[in-house]
This record gives sequence, structure tokens and C-alpha cells, in this order.
Amino acid sequence: MKAGMWVRNGLSLRHQAGTYRGFQQRDVSHHRDIFLLQTALVVCNPSRVLASIVDRFGMETWVKGFFEQKSKAQDDVQHLDVVEDMIHLLIVLLSDRTSLMPTDDEMGTNFHSMRRDITHVLCFKPLSFNDIMQKLPDKFQEQEDFHKILEEMTTFKQPEGITDVGTFELKPEYIEDIDPYIAHYTKNQREESENAYRRLMAKKTGKSAEDIVYEPKLRPLSSGLFAGLSRFTGTGMFAQIVYYSLLYPLVSQRLTPNVPSTRIETFLQVILHLILIAISEDHSSEEDASQHSFIATAFSQQARSNFMPEAPQAKTIVALLNMMSIKEEFKACHPKIALILKRMRQKRPQTFEAAYHALGLSIDRINTSSPAVNTADEERERKKRAALERQAKVMAQFQAQQKSFMENQGEFNWGEVEDLVEDEGIAPAEEHRNHWKYPTGTCILCQEDTDDRRLYGTFAFFTESKILRQTDLQDPDFVREVFNTPDNLDRSAEDIRPFGVSHENRIVVQKVNASGETFETERQVIGKGFPSKLSRTGPVAVGCGHIMHYSCFEMYFEATVRRHIQQIARHHPEDTDRYEFVCPLCKALGNAFLPIVWKGQEESYPGPLQARTAFGSFLGSQMASAYYTLGATRAPDQIQKSFEAYTASTLINNLAEKSSQLLEDAWVEVQPATATLTPYSETFEANRAVSDPNNIMRELVAVYRRLRDTLRKNELETHHAFHGDPNELFSSDTLARSVGYSIAAVEIQQRGVEAEYGMTFLERVPDQVLTQLRILAETVTSYIAVGGLKEAGDNRIDNEYRRDCERQHCQLFIAQYFGEETDTLQRPADAYPPLLGQDPFIFLTECVFGLIPAQNFEISHIIRLCYLLEITKVVYHMGRNMPATTWLDRILNRPQNMDPKLANFAEFCEALVRIDVQFQAELPSFAEARNVPLGENQGFDQPGFDTWEAWYSFTKKYALAFARKCLVLLYVKYGVDFNSHISPSPEQNELERLTEALRLPSFDEMLTALTSFGPQYDWPADTRRLVEGWCKHYAMYPQDVEEEQLPASSLLSHPGIFELIGLPKNYDTLIEECTRRQCPTKGKDITDPTICLFCGDVFCGQAICCAKDEKDRRGRPIKIGGAQQHMRTCQKNIGFFINIRKCCVFYLHRMTGSFSHAPYIDRYGEVDMGLRHFRQLFLHQKRYDSMLRNLWLTHGGFSFISRKLEADINNGGWETV
Repeated sequence: MKAGMWVRNGLSLRHQAGTYRGFQQRDVSHHRDIFLLQTALVVCNPSRVLASIVDRFGMETWVKGFFEQKSKAQDDVQHLDVVEDMIHLLIVLLSDRTSLMPTDDEMGTNFHSMRRDITHVLCFKPLSFNDIMQKLPDKFQEQEDFHKILEEMTTFKQPEGITDVGTFELKPEYIEDIDPYIAHYTKNQREESENAYRRLMAKKTGKSAEDIVYEPKLRPLSSGLFAGLSRFTGTGMFAQIVYYSLLYPLVSQRLTPNVPSTRIETFLQVILHLILIAISEDHSSEEDASQHSFIATAFSQQARSNFMPEAPQAKTIVALLNMMSIKEEFKACHPKIALILKRMRQKRPQTFEAAYHALGLSIDRINTSSPAVNTADEERERKKRAALERQAKVMAQFQAQQKSFMENQGEFNWGEVEDLVEDEGIAPAEEHRNHWKYPTGTCILCQEDTDDRRLYGTFAFFTESKILRQTDLQDPDFVREVFNTPDNLDRSAEDIRPFGVSHENRIVVQKVNASGETFETERQVIGKGFPSKLSRTGPVAVGCGHIMHYSCFEMYFEATVRRHIQQIARHHPEDTDRYEFVCPLCKALGNAFLPIVWKGQEESYPGPLQARTAFGSFLGSQMASAYYTLGATRAPDQIQKSFEAYTASTLINNLAEKSSQLLEDAWVEVQPATATLTPYSETFEANRAVSDPNNIMRELVAVYRRLRDTLRKNELETHHAFHGDPNELFSSDTLARSVGYSIAAVEIQQRGVEAEYGMTFLERVPDQVLTQLRILAETVTSYIAVGGLKEAGDNRIDNEYRRDCERQHCQLFIAQYFGEETDTLQRPADAYPPLLGQDPFIFLTECVFGLIPAQNFEISHIIRLCYLLEITKVVYHMGRNMPATTWLDRILNRPQNMDPKLANFAEFCEALVRIDVQFQAELPSFAEARNVPLGENQGFDQPGFDTWEAWYSFTKKYALAFARKCLVLLYVKYGVDFNSHISPSPEQNELERLTEALRLPSFDEMLTALTSFGPQYDWPADTRRLVEGWCKHYAMYPQDVEEEQLPASSLLSHPGIFELIGLPKNYDTLIEECTRRQCPTKGKDITDPTICLFCGDVFCGQAICCAKDEKDRRGRPIKIGGAQQHMRTCQKNIGFFINIRKCCVFYLHRMTGSFSHAPYIDRYGEVDMGLRHFRQLFLHQKRYDSMLRNLWLTHGGFSFISRKLEADINNGGWETV
């Protein structure tokens, strides 16, 4: 079969042959047959056995020199393959001695067998433990000594990445034990193993790999039945086989011209190896002529004919070897031939000299087979030595020059550092400006360039997210996590991760050792999860960054819809009812097309942070304006003019010229491009729809309509009720909040990531993410401007915009709206939620797209107000979530010799307390409703958490998180180039560095807003009235109408490093913990335990007991399991679970999902999905972070599922798990 002679019915016979020689059965099949032949060679006449072997291989004519005579079923190449197989069998019979060793051998046959097999499996490359076991018999794994031998012979390399496995690498000293001609090696493996041996020996000896010859090292058989195994090499039959096998390469071109020379060279290497073995096993004495000796036969025994007219006297084996040693076509074999002749001379020097004199040859040339080769090697070595000598001289000269330079410069006066300060008269450097361009390139579908002639854009996926976790101030664990949050989140936190509560899943237990002694050890259990009810829900947008023409996108989406119709049984990765699609290039999930229609953005620093007016005058004017009060005297707003100015100045020229069409013409429906072909068909390019430049504004409106429909279909919440023309745009507030939540998600993702010293964490955020945020932010502004210009303001967007601006102004400056009416509401204080219950950064983001451009406010002033709001909110809720006696006692009885910073902070807290007490006296009914205990107030009842230092540090952690988010917002929306700003004091804490970069007052200066030091830091007298308004609004606002039903103790955005639940180190512990739980439905043992990685709940995943009947969106009856039900209550639309029995991770997204292996590996660095290896598993934290934590923080779970499902076209889909 190896020769290609068996063709018909070959598959079944190949399977039989593979089983016969395979690693699982070879010990009881092939190896036993080898043992029987070895037994025959020592029990029977060896010449007769050799003759029988020749007969079985059909080589009777070959060993007589008739090489051209062969069976009709064979060609010349096949005939040579059979001969080589016979020669290889003789090699195996001589060298395979594992089963022949005497039983009194102390190491044991089994030990040698394991060492041999491990060596020959690992000599090619490092392998994993499973790969090793797949190449070894099962009996080895069951033996205790196997693992010891494996550890002794190999170097284990732990897995470094998230997908690799641990590998065993054979130690160099064991490579010398390789036998390339072992019975179960193929020809390719034989060559690879011999090359590995050559490389090792070349490195060890300093010779070239080509000159290294593998010399067999056979274990001696000193006693026993098989001590005389090698005697058959001294027979004439063996010499005859060797002679004619050597003769064939010399006459092959004349007798068998169809055989390629490379094939003959391979055959010659095999026969030469057999000769080397025969020489090494020839232990006969030169003086005793009665002993059978292969070497003596090779010198003296002559063949009847050699069929070479040019050399009729070359009838001995030595003569043929000598002829080959001088032929250039056998150059690759010259080192081995030289070694053979050298060993012959060492064994029988006198006989060797006599034989060479008889041949008329000189003995001196035996040391090398080719003088030319020797000369070349010597020349190479000479050049190498000369190069090394020159290098040494150059280095010595360089060191001497360096020493001389240092001696000459030793007394030079370099001056003082103070002399290098800049002259005060030098003018400050001008503000650096840079023009940032939006991405362009090639459309990933039609491969044409994208420019302003055709509308193009990128993809986004809008979804609801609960990434914005809130700190439960009644929970000691999460309060402690805030206290332990590093002061510098732009420094690596790898040494303290997993962070916080996830790291506190370690308990100390007592155990008893074998001697009865008690000792303590650490045990990891399932950690505490983060309750899903403590998260703010909001829209988040992510994208892959690839760009496409809108016309191409329409055709691609139509093709996707047709695919759903054609592949009706497939579980598709996207839901077209929700306008979902997968990126044609990277298969990331998307549901929106964001057009890129802007000229560019100017980057500068400080840019808009450099305020034109003083903060004090701004706040004073706003606190006295009551701008939106009914009947207030105010100038006509410039909203419509600002929309017109934006479209004319910011949009690309092709759109800016047609901005007048937005009044009416652009809102006429555009007929969609009809496509009857898929984007991948051959004629797609010829039939591709080309955008009409005159309709590009209509196309832009169509894109925004599609974006509007995406928000509605995906049920992303808006504050505005829907009525009116369905063709109008709406949900502008949803888009604005999506920017805030997306920026918050990016900032959370970067916590604990090392940033360059002196720079902000912004430089570590990927450019693709920042670009996506910029496109999203500008899309919101364009969406509002384009929709607001319809019919000169008579539209939904204009109405939403004005209502949002009114709400934001009322919320921010609520002190002047108590008891007043606005143009739209009678009691705005009752209708609009208080800011002390909202997220200040999300509110700031809404103002960026609403109040700030509408009122032409400066962003620096609004950031300062929101920063004050964040600090006020933290202190306010901190005081409400600890015992009133503790809080008031510390405030009223604080020591006189406090640190000035702490004294300033305490005075700020006292001012807030007095404001709160004042309102409780003025509004007793509201105070009674708000003063309901929020819990047991144990959050701050911990050692060290009841001091002014702790509260001061606690408040700074929230301020830092707010400042980090503001940094990203200013960069993506206003183009503030923070990367061009290097901190003058990089050794300071991150909060100080960020406030300096943001041109904000320091944290301590912010605290003076309510103290007597306020006027020194530009805090006007109206600041106190502003804060009083926030506190009064929160006290008066009814709790039952708050937008998000968050507990009153969980209104602060968590500033810590986010983690999934802490998993136990040993998988056994995870199984043990889960088996203790009970089914939430039946109350019995959990049959299919599944754990949520967000909250830590354990339930039945795919068990029948927890299955629930319901109907899908189309009314079809379906069953959903426990994981699907839990996901809807936990994270709503995404879920990460570990199925304990299957040892795999389930990823869920609505009614779709996928799976992968769990982040647990065994001692050999391998995963075990399905628990089939029966080895103990250990948590791999790096994989846990990369596979799950990073996927969650980057909102990549949706695309992970879509990519997995896109690659799977079976009808079962992911449910086949």
C-alpha cells in the first residue's frame, strides 16, 4: 500500500493496516510479528530466514542483480519502494530491542518502552499533553511512572495567551536517543527526526548539520536467547543483499531510468544505515578467522558480477563504497560513507589496509570522502576565525576611545541646572491646532473609493446596556470596594486584580494532614455577584469601524433579508426585524448605518476649555434669568438659525450646498434601489446602484429615518411620547444619552490600564473606538439639525429639542423654578427628576447636545457645575446612608487641629447638612417621606471607614471617575487634544492631573463652593442657592415617579474597577458549590447547574424542570430555558453563563447565543469541554479576563455570537449544544 500498488478496495485495507501499525494496537500486532521474526533469526538458520524474507518480498531477482526484472503489477519506483521496505525491516529487526532485554534488567522493559515512545513523539516539536497521549498507547497513561518519566524528560511550558495550551518540549539530551528508523515512523517523520538530531549535534559539536551522521546506538544484548541476534549480518546471504542494494544506485540510470535520482538517494541512505548497524554489531576478532564477520565479508567476498563494464573489478562491498565516495551525484551520502569506512578501519585495520592495497587505493584519503569538501570546510573556518579577530580588535579600539573621552571630559564644567531656565521675556507658545479628518477609504463591498460624491458611512450596534453599575451604600462589600479603588486608575492594576468583591471569594479553612495535625489553608468559593437591580439602564453604541457606501449597504441588507427567506431552517446570526445585519468583512453585529458627512474637526488645546467669560458672572446671570419661566422676558431663540449654520458650515460641500432642501424637498420618499443579485454574485458590480448626486440629501434623510426605526424597533427608551407624522425623525434624546453611556463604557473599560507616564489614559484608548465615538457624537448633532430644519421648525425634532433644553435648564437651575410655570409645564419641579438622583455625566452629555448649543453656553462652565453636582451628590447620599448620629456627631464635634484639606471638606459637608436640615423643617411632609431608613446603615460601619480621611478619599474616587469621562467627552465632541498636553507634575494623583488638564478647580477648591473660602476661587454667592435648589428638588420629588427604580441607597455611579464574579480556583469547588444549591422551580437538586457570571445566581440551565412556554415576536410557541429567563431579569439582552456539567461558557443575546470552553485549564494547560479528560481543572484568570470580562466591558458579546453563528450553517444552530 505504501508503494501505491493496492488501489481497489484500498480504503478498508488501509484502515486495517493503520490499525495494525497504529499506536493503540501495535504492541499486540506489529510488534509481536517483529518479535517472532527476531525469534526466528536466533532459533532457525539465519540465512534461511533471510531467504524467506527475500522470497516474501518478491526480491529473488533483485538480490541477484537483475534490477530491471520485476512483477507486471509493479513499475520501477514501486519496485524500489518494496525493496526499501525490506531493508527497513532488517534495520528494525536489528535495532528494536525493547522486548528482547533480559528480564533481570533493573530498569525494566516497560520503562524503556515509555522513554523510547516519548522521545520519538516529542522530537519533532513541543506538543500538548492530549496530543502526546493521542500518539501513545492508553496503557502508558494508566501507569504511575509515566508522568514521572514525562516530567523528567521534558520541559513544560505554561500557556501564555488565551488560546494556546501548555506544551512539553523534549530536553536536548534526550534527542540523542532518537532512532529515525524506528518501526512506526513514516518516511517524512524519519527525515524530520534525523534533521532534528543533526541540528542538535551541529550545535553541540560546532560542525555543519550536513556533516553530521546519525550513528545507531544499540543497547547491547549480553546474555539471553537473543544475544546472538546480530549473527545473521555475518552470513553470505546478508552480504549479498547489501552488495546488490549498493550496486543498484550505481547502475540505476542505465537499467531503470524512470526512477528519479532523489528517490535513489533516499534508498541509499537506508542501506548505508543498515551497514552502519552491521558494523557496530560486528564484534568478531581480526585474528580469529573462524568467526562470521560482516566486515571481513565486505572486504574479501566477491560477487559473481557487478554489471558495470567500466569497473569490472569492483565486486566487493568496500569497492562499491569507495566508488560512491568519489561520485558527485552521491554527495549527500559522502559523510555517511566516510563514517562507514572509518568504522571498518577501526574494527579491522590490517584487513582494511590489505583490501585497499588490493584495490590499488591510498589509505590516507579515508578520513574524508572528498578532499574538495575538506578544503571548503577549512576555508570557511579560516574566514570565521578572521572575522572574529577583526571584531575583537574593533571593540578594543572603541573601548579605548570611550575611556579617553571620559578622561578628557572629567573636569568640564556643565553649569548649574538653574541656569537653564527659560527667559521670562520669551512669549508663550501659540495654541497648537490640528485638523482631524473623518475616516475614508475603500468601500468594503464594491471596493471603490469613498468620497463626497456618494453617501458613505460606518456601522453601529445600538443596544440597551446595564454597564453603569451603582454603588449600594448600604452594602459593606461594595463600599469597601470603593475605598480600595486606586487613586490612579491610569496605572496598571494587574497586581490587585481581580479587584474588590471578586477578590474576596477567599476564605481560610482548617484541614487535617496525614499525621493528624491541623493547618490552615485558603479556599476559594463562588464570589459575590453584582445585583442587576443596581445598574442604570441606557443605550450604548459600538461598531467595528468598517465603511461602506449607503447604496451598497441597502443592497447588502436586501440580500440578507433574502438569505433569511431562502435558508428558512437556519439559526441566523442577525434579526432583520430589528434591522440587524453582520458586517460583510468582520461579521460584527450591527443595526444602524451612521453616515460620515462632515468636513473634519479642528483639534486644539486648551480650545473651548479657555472660557471667554468668568464663571462667577455666568452663574450669577443664569440664577437670575429664569429663562424658561412662563412670561419671562427673553430674546428670540436662535435654534433654527443654529441648525442652518451647522448644516451650511459643518457638512461636506455636496450636502451643504443642498441644505435648503431640508425644509421640504429632502423629505420626499426615495424609491429604494432594487437589487435582484447578492453582493457576492459575479454581476454585482455591473448592476450596482449608483447614487444620484442630486438626491444625496434625500439619501441622508433616509439614513436618519432608518436610524430612527432602529431605535424604535430595538425598544430604546425615549422621554418623549410618539405622535404625529411617522415619517419625521424622533428619539433625539435617546441618541444623546447613547453618547454618554458609550463614553462611560469606554472609561470603565480603561480603568486599571497602564498609560504612558505624563499622559492621560486617553492615549491608551484604541483609535478605532475614539473614531467611532466621534462619528456617533457628530451623528447626534447632525440628526437633530437635519430633523429640526423640516418645515422651518414645525417638526418633532424641534419640539423634542426645545423640551430637552427646557428640562436641562430647569434641572440645573431648579432653585428659580419652584412654584413657577414654564411654557409647557405647570410645575416643572414635580415633572422633571432631580439631579441628585441622576447621573451627572449623562446629564452633562445631554446638555452638550441640547442646552449648551441652544443657549450658547461655554462647555467649561457646565462641566464645572456638573463636577460640583457630582461632589454634592456623593456627600449628600453618603450622609443619608450612615447613622444620623454618627454623621452629625462627626460634623458638629470635629477636632480643631484638623488638616486644612479635611477641615475644608468637613465645612462643605456641614453646609450640606444644614441645607438638608433646613428643608426638613420647612417641608415636614416631604421630609417624613424621604427620611424612611434606607437600610441597616452598615455600609460605613467598618473599621477605618468612619473617619474624615476615609470620607474625603471616598468622595475623591467618584470625582476621579467623573473627570475621566469628561476627558473623553471633550476629546470626541469638541476636539480638545489632550494628547498634546503633557502634565507638568506627572507624579501627582490622577485626579489632580486631570483637573489641571481640564482647566477645572482642584478637588479642594471645588469644596470651597459652600465654604467661606468660596469667593477666593471664583465661587459667587449664588452657588449656595444653586446647591440648595438641587437638595430641595430631591427632597420634594416623589419617589414613586422616578424614571429608574433604583434603590435610594444606590444612586452613585460605581467608581471601582469592574469585574465579573470571582470564580473558585479549583473547578471541583465550583461543582461542589453548585450541587449544594436547589432548583429555583422545583426546590430539588439542580439537574443542569448553570451559574450567571454577572450576579452569581445558580439555576437549571437546560433542564426540563425550568423550561417555560411562551410565544416569540411572531406569535409562535417556543420554550425558553432557565438561562434565557435569568438573562431577561439580570442583564435584559446579554448573558454570560458557565454550564457546570459541560464545563463550557454560554453566551446569550436575546433568543440567540453561542458557546465556548470555560476559563479553566488542567495542570497541562488544556481546556476540557465536556469534562472528558478526568483531570483536575484550575482557573486561568487571564483567559477569564480576555474571554469574558473584556468581552463584556467592550460590549463585544453580540459580535462574538454573530461571528460564531455566521461560521455555522447547520440547521440546528447553537442549540445543538
